[in-house]
Amino acid sequence: MTILEVFTGDVPYPELSEPNALIAVADGKIPTRPSEFANLKAGYDEILWALLLICFHLVPGNRPSLSSVRDVMNVIQREGQANIQTENTGHIIIKHNTPLPTIIDRLVDQGYLNVTKQLTFIDENHKYSGALSDVYQARLFNGKLVAVKCLRALTNSESKPEKVFKRTARELYAWSISTHPNVLELVGLAVFRDKLAMVAPWMPYGSLLVFINANPEFDRCSLCTQVAEGLVYIHGLGMAHGDIKGQCCSIK
Repeated sequence: MTILEVFTGDVPYPELSEPNALIAVADGKIPTRPSEFANLKAGYDEILWALLLICFHLVPGNRPSLSSVRDVMNVIQREGQANIQTENTGHIIIKHNTPLPTIIDRLVDQGYLNVTKQLTFIDENHKYSGALSDVYQARLFNGKLVAVKCLRALTNSESKPEKVFKRTARELYAWSISTHPNVLELVGLAVFRDKLAMVAPWMPYGSLLVFINANPEFDRCSLCTQVAEGLVYIHGLGMAHGDIKGQCCSIK
């Protein structure tokens, strides 16, 4: 779906509300084919759409592997673009009832950087809210802009702060062991509004869709290939992203 977003500059099923779009996915309804794919030579749009149709298969086992998607995107990037210039651990035991100060101590003992006292300003008006988290713009003592990400409770059963702390600690661990050019680096952890938060570099270009809409002539094949490269790396670590979409991909 992210590849489709990149080449159309829009979310899949734009004519449907979000609940109806989820129903369409569950029913195996294929998104409407775009009238054109931006910046592709004739014929390569057919290759890309064929790839997407396989990726849309309702049975996960019938979908191609990420490495296969990456390889096809590499071919399209190399041969199918129309006049585009390309720019080139240890275990931590945290239970659902582990208090926040103890969580922080254990994370710091494992080498995580606590930047709470380095945050000089958090702009609560500069807030981006997704389905699972809120992200605030902040500034460190050295003047560097960072993003402070706070997870929210998924359901009423996870409304207790301790459960959100544990989920955040799990995501911090997964993020900290990920070192790849196409995976955003982790700056450290912080406490904000009595919540455990993750801190990462601020991405001035925002999400992938915002960037594409502002730069319609940019190399979209390269962007899709980089997303695939990052996912191949993450899957190689035995992890799954769980919420990959254009809104969740950032541009440096």
